[in-house]
Amino acid sequence: RLVGSEMCIRDSFGVALIPMTYLLANYLLQNKTAAWIAAWCLALSPLQIYYAQEYRPHTIYAFLVCVGMYVSLRALDEGTRKYWVATVVIGVLSFYAYYFSAIYLVCMNIFALTCFKRYKARILPWTLSQLAILVLIIPPVLMARTVWNTHTSAEEHWFPHPTIKTLLLTLKNMFAGYSANVPLYWALFIVGMVMLLLGIIAARKQYRVLSFLLCLSIVPMLLQIAVWATQDFAFYTYRIQLAFAAPVYILMGVGVSKLTQRWLQVGVIGLFTLLSLPALYDTYQQNLHPVWGHVIGVRYKVDSREAAKWVRADWREGDVVAHFCT
Repeated sequence: RLVGSEMCIRDSFGVALIPMTYLLANYLLQNKTAAWIAAWCLALSPLQIYYAQEYRPHTIYAFLVCVGMYVSLRALDEGTRKYWVATVVIGVLSFYAYYFSAIYLVCMNIFALTCFKRYKARILPWTLSQLAILVLIIPPVLMARTVWNTHTSAEEHWFPHPTIKTLLLTLKNMFAGYSANVPLYWALFIVGMVMLLLGIIAARKQYRVLSFLLCLSIVPMLLQIAVWATQDFAFYTYRIQLAFAAPVYILMGVGVSKLTQRWLQVGVIGLFTLLSLPALYDTYQQNLHPVWGHVIGVRYKVDSREAAKWVRADWREGDVVAHFCT
């Protein structure tokens, strides 16, 4: 029963990420068409759906980071007390949910620095909010250090060192998931990248918008590639990038919304949707790519709900239930 309830909660955060993406996009762009497209692309994402159905923290982490982006941006833009408080609370909660929220916190500060002239009047409250987050996350930071030391002490490491190719594979997985269908994921990758590049071109004259979206999408991935390239063990996994998918989809929404003809907009979204359907089928059938580099850190799923029912039906006093890995 507890496993089933927990998985329902995780599914709910995955669903909540969709309107949160719309809210962030609409506030940032003041463009409802782009916001709807971004939310639709995220809702279709096989990668998001794959992890929304897992008994792990990735979807909660992605949702909290998306909320954090929204409240932090509004705090910088408006300077109101409620958004400063929300910036601290969500920043802390995201780190307690998943250590890798540290990447989001760093990249949000990179964005603030790139727009220093715009936000210089907010430098004091912004600095205080970030210091407050640092103080409040000391306990999980100490735990994270213990985990880090455990990994560094291992004599063998199972994750390959990331490269620029890993960045491209990350984007491919955001669009197509872990499908083993080569023509399908190449097609989705090409269509998705065209939409993404159109978005970058369309937003090139909006410095704040483009800086925010790049600092919270591509920069986090490049930062991780740089960091893990210096370590004996490289913990770059695709699931960690779930939190940075929303800005990627927002950029795609910008690109498609700027197409001058409505039929072109509908055609591009229709093509992306049609190509996504077989990728979603592969996701539900666990037709995963056989090459390790395409599915770093992935586990095949068991039917947790049926497993929970079996445990409840067969449980006897004194029995112990353990996961084979965790």
